Amino acid sequence: MSSGPSACPPYVTHLECPRCGKIHEAFQLQTVCLSCQSPLLVAYDLDSAASRVNRNGLLQRVADMWRYRELLPVRDARNAVSLGETMTPVINIGSI
Repeated sequence: MSSGPSACPPYVTHLECPRCGKIHEAFQLQTVCLSCQSPLLVAYDLDSAASRVNRNGLLQRVADMWRYRELLPVRDARNAVSLGETMTPVINIGSI
């Protein structure tokens, strides 16, 4: 992983079920709500992330998914994996 993080501060606060509202632990391996089997949504402390992550600094990082490492659910950088993913380009629909 060439551009991966040296540390990944967890801004994830919890997992939440959009169907029944049940709150789940953030870093317990799970994908669905045990009560209703709905996929879980990740909740973030975006105010904390915004106060610590420089938006302009993001543009200086390598254009891969680790550019947004602070919002990825990896607590230990040694567990970060990359398969060479790149950024998905944004295409102006008016140019098609």
